[in-house]
Amino acid sequence: MPEKNVDRLAAQLRRMAVEIKIKPDERIREGEMAGLLSVSRTPLREALNRLVSEGYLRVTGGQGFFCRSLTPERILDLYQARAAIECAATRWRAPAKISSPSLSPTLMRQNRFMIEPITGCGFRRRMKRSTWRLY
Repeated sequence: MPEKNVDRLAAQLRRMAVEIKIKPDERIREGEMAGLLSVSRTPLREALNRLVSEGYLRVTGGQGFFCRSLTPERILDLYQARAAIECAATRWRAPAKISSPSLSPTLMRQNRFMIEPITGCGFRRRMKRSTWRLY
């Protein structure tokens, strides 16, 4: 039973890190986090160590646990991975032939990001536009 509690805590903490409820480089204070999650510190510490091994957190000797950093390089890697997945998924799901005349202009405007990967990802143009939103 205790292992299931640690699994549940690890999943909850992982979700918090992914959803940026724990900010990048933020120190995780065990006492506060245990109170927030209504658990004791021992299973919390086990769950935190599990997330360190998975790369979601890092531990600094004498200072405790910290959420992973989000560097510009890491953000670019995430965008590139997302673009590759979206392009592959679109190519896989799209009909063999898609012609612009067979689609209405309204549909083309609404679905330009779904059609674009079929003819060539357009990743660089979207990346530049998306990057401005980050800053």
